[in-house]
Amino acid sequence: MGVLLSALAPKATVFEVTGENGSFIPYAVMAGYLDNKGDKAVNLINIKKRADSCGVSFKFTEGSGLAVSSEGVCVSGMVDGSTPFLTALNNASVFIPLKGCLTLVETSSDMFAGLHVLSPTVSGIHFAGAVTLLSHTDQAINWDRFNVITTLKF
Repeated sequence: MGVLLSALAPKATVFEVTGENGSFIPYAVMAGYLDNKGDKAVNLINIKKRADSCGVSFKFTEGSGLAVSSEGVCVSGMVDGSTPFLTALNNASVFIPLKGCLTLVETSSDMFAGLHVLSPTVSGIHFAGAVTLLSHTDQAINWDRFNVITTLKF
């Protein structure tokens, strides 16, 4: 969730985290966020110190499921067995297994016109308002027709 939030809310400083484990979940979210922003020294042991030095903090609320929000972006998820799933992005319900790669592109008419070139390589297309999420393997894809926000590898 933190990795995804880093792409959608890159200037976030405070995360609002709802989950079942306040001693682990918020720190894991912050670690994913900072790691994806380039802080490769971050881990669950030093996350508090690294987050403080980067000006990142969280507000935790006990609850079922997992939801993380910041800067008007909200991502929700769950874990089934060993597979994490993205279940909502802002107000759009999705059900995306977070494995392989996930590329976020801006939803546009150009994007729709170019979808046919992705059919051999993309396993899922998930529309979430202004953003479309494309699930795929880690193989070369020609993204020339798309305004790519980021590609995340899980």
